[in-house]
Amino acid sequence: MKFEDIKSQEDLDSLIAKAVEDGKKGLEAKVDELLTEKKTEAARRKEAEEAAKLKELEAAKSAGKIEEVEAALSEQWGEKYAKLEQQLQERDNEILASNKNAVLESLASSFTSPEAAKLMLNSMVETVRSETGIVTNFKGLDGQVVTTDSKKFGEYLASQDSLKPLIKGVNSSGGGATGGSGDTGGAGGSEDSVKGRLQARLAEKGLLN
Repeated sequence: MKFEDIKSQEDLDSLIAKAVEDGKKGLEAKVDELLTEKKTEAARRKEAEEAAKLKELEAAKSAGKIEEVEAALSEQWGEKYAKLEQQLQERDNEILASNKNAVLESLASSFTSPEAAKLMLNSMVETVRSETGIVTNFKGLDGQVVTTDSKKFGEYLASQDSLKPLIKGVNSSGGGATGGSGDTGGAGGSEDSVKGRLQARLAEKGLLN
């Protein structure tokens, strides 16, 4: 639509909207073009650097400078190895973090306030890689490892007097589901009050950052 074709406010709004959209597309295209140019230039510089190093290496080989050749090769493979090692470490960290999150979700589901429980459990669960594979260390309220078995750790948590009122189906004396409600320390009460009690206990134990 041309400007002289405008007959109503609707036509004007349509023309403005089209102009804005066209401008947006043009800007996005220009940004993509600049990014492509930047990537291409970076690739060219890298290729030039690699070509220069290869030329120096060939010259050293032709001149019989074995020590220089060995040093160049060592540097070249050292950089590649370091980069590969970093990538593997990043991938390993992702796997360990994913494993830990799964464990935290499972344990926290036993608490009346899962989100608050995860704040505490985060410092009590440590997932590491050993010679035999991935191992999860479960730490007690004192910070010491008590087990590597999630089921036993769940039993440990349920046996702690300070945590019993905050775990589903465990009363203050440790047996069966609790009765009643209210905010007197039992498993009942509102989500906010339960979360508040748990956070207070975390603070007392130094487990809440």
